[in-house]
Order: sequence, then C-alpha cells, then structure tokens
Amino acid sequence: MEVLDFLLSRHSSSKLAAPGPSQQQIDQLLAIALRAPDHGGLQPWQIIVMTGEGRNKFGDILADAAAANGVLPALVENARKAPLRAPVVITVIAKYTEHDKVPWVEQVGSAACALFSMQQAALAMGFGGIWRTGYFATHDVVRQGLGLADQDEIVGFLYLGTDQCETHPHKTVNAEDKVSFWR
Repeated sequence: MEVLDFLLSRHSSSKLAAPGPSQQQIDQLLAIALRAPDHGGLQPWQIIVMTGEGRNKFGDILADAAAANGVLPALVENARKAPLRAPVVITVIAKYTEHDKVPWVEQVGSAACALFSMQQAALAMGFGGIWRTGYFATHDVVRQGLGLADQDEIVGFLYLGTDQCETHPHKTVNAEDKVSFWR
C-alpha cells in the first residue's frame, strides 16, 4: 500500500485479540515512538508497556480508581478487566521539563506524536489498535499508581492486538468546517 493511501485509511480498532505484537515488534514500535518531533531534545515522554500479568497489575489500579469513585462493584470489575481487552497496552505519559523555549503544550504534543506513531506503525505491521483516555487518564489513583509527578500528563493508553472488527468505515470530514485557507 502506498504511504498516502495508508495514512488516508487510518482507523481505530475497538475489538482486539491475541496475538499482539511480539517483543521484537514492540521494540520496533518503541524505536519509532522515540522518533517523534522533540523540540529541544527533551524526550518529554515516558512509555509503560503492559503485557501478560502487567495488564492485571494495571487492571488493579483501574479498579482502585473506579472504587474510589464509588461505582457499583460490577463497574469496578469492568475496570479491572479493561486492560485484558488487548494483548498489549502501552501507556504514554508526557513528562514535562521546565524550558524557556519548549512550553508544556508542545511537550504534551510530542508525547502524543509518539503514541500516534506507534499506533500507525502497529497498523503497518498488520495489527489493530485504539488510543483510549477517559477519566482514568486524569484520575489521581491512576496517576499515583503509575508514579506520575504533578506536572505529568497521561496522553493515552494504546491498546494493540489482532483486529477483530469486520469493517472500518471511513469518516468523512467536511473540510469547510475544519480547515481554513488564508491566501
């Protein structure tokens, strides 16, 4: 597939199963993530790769966050099982470093580019993936469980595995609503 066609067919996959990327493929995804735009060479990210039992550990953190919100026990169990929806879950965190030329928003954007690059590379490898956030991305229990500092931001949880979705409808974007041309 041509690169531009590939980019135009980008999609998320919400139904994922084993197999997921191998360790060698994960290493390649991480190498690609580290090529994200990085003004000042700050490397403003931390990446946590969860596979196997690591997903259960993460599920316990999510369950603790759900329980802290006082939700029904069934929803706590749903939170505990959430990381098991894919064989690989990668959390990307923006690690802010004070810098006079690289503002916070640019460092968060750099970490987001790292996540997006991994999702696209996983698609190119033949896997499916979905970038998730939700209230867990800002929940204090999750932040503490992952060891975040006050200024750090979870930019997303990237779920990767074998795509089980039958179709991926393309979104149609009305350029008139989203794009302006100044000529």
